[in-house]
Formats: sequence, C-alpha cells, structure tokens
Amino acid sequence: MTSKIQKAITGLQCLRSIVKWHRLEHIATSLWDVYSGLFGDQAMILAVNSSFVDPSLQFESQLKIIESSFKKVFSIPSLEKVRQMGNSEDDKEDIENLYQNILNMYEDTLLILVSKDLYKLQILKDMAMWMNEDSSYLQERAIVVISRVLSFASRKVRGYTSVDAPCLGVLAAELSLLCCHNDVSITQQASLGMHHLLCIAKCQNEDIEKTKSTKYEKHGNHCLLSPSCDTEFVPKVLQRDRAKIAQSVGQTLMPSLLTDFVWSLLMTLSSPNCVTAFKASTILKLTLEYHAHKVTM
Repeated sequence: MTSKIQKAITGLQCLRSIVKWHRLEHIATSLWDVYSGLFGDQAMILAVNSSFVDPSLQFESQLKIIESSFKKVFSIPSLEKVRQMGNSEDDKEDIENLYQNILNMYEDTLLILVSKDLYKLQILKDMAMWMNEDSSYLQERAIVVISRVLSFASRKVRGYTSVDAPCLGVLAAELSLLCCHNDVSITQQASLGMHHLLCIAKCQNEDIEKTKSTKYEKHGNHCLLSPSCDTEFVPKVLQRDRAKIAQSVGQTLMPSLLTDFVWSLLMTLSSPNCVTAFKASTILKLTLEYHAHKVTM
C-alpha cells in the first residue's frame, strides 16, 4: 500500500511540474520540445528494458534511442543563453529548472539501465565517443553525467558476486583522451570518471581471482576494493598526466580489457583531429612502454 501511495505522489508531482512548465512552451519552445521528446524516449527505453526481447536486440534498440536523446539534450544552448529566453525572473527560474530536469531525466534513464545490467555501461563508451567526435555538444554536461553514472556503478558493484562489464577497456580509452582535455572542468570530471572506472575494474579483478583461487578467506558476497579507491589522490593524479593514466590503467585492467584499451587508442590514431590523434599516440606509447607484456593482440 505504501509503495502505491508513493507512486501516486510521484505521479502527481510529475504532473504538477508538467502543468507548471507547459506555459514555457511559447517562451522556450526548443527547450520544451526536448523535454517532451525525452518523455517519449524514456518510456520506449524502459518498455524495451522490461520486455522479453533478445538482450542484444534490446541493447541495440535502446542505444539508438539513447543516441537520439543525447543529440537532443546536449545540443541545447548553455544555461546562460537559455535563461535569456525568459521575460521575467520567474520565467528565468522556471526555465532553469526545466533545463536541469532535462539533464536529470537523461541521467536517470542511464542509472535505471545500469542498475539492472552493468553491461549497459557500454552506453557511456558511446557517449564519450559522440563527445570526442563532435565538440559542439555540451561536453562539460555530458561528462558530468558519465562520471555520475560511473560513480553509481562503482558503489553498486561492491555488493555484486560477479561483475560483467566488458566495455571498460574501450571506455577507459575514451576517458583517457578527455582526461587530457584543454577545458579544466572537463578534465576534472573525466579523471573522476576514470577513478570510478578503475574501482569497478579492481572489483572485477578480485571477482576473477576469487573464482580461480581454491584457498581464500570468504568475505560474504562483497567485492572488496583496495583502499586507494576511497581516496581523492587518484582523480587528481589522472588530470592531464598521461604517464600516470597509462600506469594506472595498465596496472588495473585485466589483459583482455587492456588490449581493448590499446586497440581503441590505436584506431584513434587515424582520427582527422590531429590533437586527439596526438593525445592517443602519447598515451598508447606510454602504455606499451609500461605494460606491453599484458597486451594480447
């Protein structure tokens, strides 16, 4: 009964917000279009998520919708420009709230997907690729979402007996490039995201070691993270320090994932963006210098 009441309250709050913001349809049309479009996208994504569809087809269809949503959400103007659409302070405040709710709705959709299946962290890899391919998107906002979802996942895996996240190598490659971004705010968020990714990888490694080992002390059903995952040192070290990025990634990722990391950087060398290609070549060179013995091509 309590859950039904909570759902009803949530529904009423959502309806209240829609009614409140509906008047913005004529003030900030582009923003309202994105918001209403996201409702439809989220409904389709969650409907597919709860259906008995083949997992690969399910992911494929969800990714297409996520990409469409990504282009809508991160193509809207910056908050400063959006606020200028308001004619009064009340309008500006409502527009800002609508703007934030658009970002929250996109993030919430990702959190729901990842909470049910860590495999869908792969969506973050695609988001990072879309960011690196087109700098016109609101990159700072997008990397914040990626970092938050990885933070959520790194906390969640502590209670998992097994971790299935095969995309970590490719995602780490994309984040490594963003860790070397010229924009400090993007660099900070990317390094924080990389920190959470490495914590997930550590848990994944420990799960594999537990499976292989016949003699180990049983610690319940939890993956135990090393103390370094709980410090602020790692994210700061990873900011624009390509040597530290290469060392940390190489030490943490298992050989198959490190191979994915190296292969992804290798493919980036053909990027038409010379700056991106140079960053990739530097990180690749350092990674192979430190950890070539772990790479299995």
